[in-house]
Amino acid sequence: MQELGIGAVLALGTKALSEVETVSIDILDMEQVFLMQHFDACFAFLHRQEQRHVQTLVHCVYGQSRSAAICVAFLMHSEQLSLQQSYDRVQAARPCIYINSGFLSQLALFEAMQCQLLGSSPAHATVSAVSPVRRRSWLT
Repeated sequence: MQELGIGAVLALGTKALSEVETVSIDILDMEQVFLMQHFDACFAFLHRQEQRHVQTLVHCVYGQSRSAAICVAFLMHSEQLSLQQSYDRVQAARPCIYINSGFLSQLALFEAMQCQLLGSSPAHATVSAVSPVRRRSWLT
């Protein structure tokens, strides 16, 4: 990893064996999985590495859905890009991405929420209604 300049790993649904700083988040690649509940943790880790100027590998089993969805969401949030712009940028870097339809629906909802997890818009109300963790403070 260090030979490639990678100083941190965000592992999604897999354990990353690495000598570099690693955060592992247990996420299944299934349409019904509520991906948005992990955005705060993922964004915080990625922002921290970005501030330290550390190249970070976002990793999942196939590198097509979970990692791509988190990268798209991060670009939407951090660079205020649209879902399409973010998707296109990630796909340009990794042409084989194939984000599952459930994650894509959540990314579209995240865009409708103006890429903010806190709020009182109709999109935020939708998230509160479908979230398995409704009582979480960021869903209010």
